[in-house]
Amino acid sequence: MIRPKSPEKPFLVDWPSRFRILEKQAKDPAVKAFYQAGSVPGGTPLKHVPFLALDLETTGLNPQTDAIISVGFIPLS
Repeated sequence: MIRPKSPEKPFLVDWPSRFRILEKQAKDPAVKAFYQAGSVPGGTPLKHVPFLALDLETTGLNPQTDAIISVGFIPLS
């Protein structure tokens, strides 16, 4: 998908269609299941969209030598 250069025309992604494409390309069953779950339609007001706050604590910023030591999440409604 190519982003238009004009700021007057916002770039809109058809997420349901994109998820269907990604679901077909996915090889891992968990990833396939994620995409099969679908997405919120694009016209949904944000106050009706479920969100999840995610926090990862790591031992550093280098993925080669550091690790995730804690994961936290809070569903927002």
